[in-house]
Amino acid sequence: PAQVKEFHTSHFSNFQVVFGPPLMNRIVVMNAAKAPTDILHLRKLIMHAIDKASIVASELAGSATVADSLFPKDAPYCDVDLTPRYDYDFEKAELMNCPAEQEGADLGLILGLTLGIGIPCLLG
Repeated sequence: PAQVKEFHTSHFSNFQVVFGPPLMNRIVVMNAAKAPTDILHLRKLIMHAIDKASIVASELAGSATVADSLFPKDAPYCDVDLTPRYDYDFEKAELMNCPAEQEGADLGLILGLTLGIGIPCLLG
């Protein structure tokens, strides 16, 4: 995507770049059947802690929008708003991970995740 954007800005006098509607969404999937992501609270925390808009801006050169469903809104019968939405809210993620509220929790636990596009996410 960055190369397409660069080509679009560098060669706009000779070429026309046309972006069509998205054919599919890029998604990160968590396995809810295996630890540690088998815990719903942890999955919610992860979803609030990841700044999806920054990933789209930096890794996809702003050529996409943040997906909130499996299929693009342009796909037939897919223009549906799903609730609840777990938008980026790092402060909320920190509050959800508050050790004071979790008796008996292992305070030394640091969950390190690497998304498929190589962005590390550390929650501790």
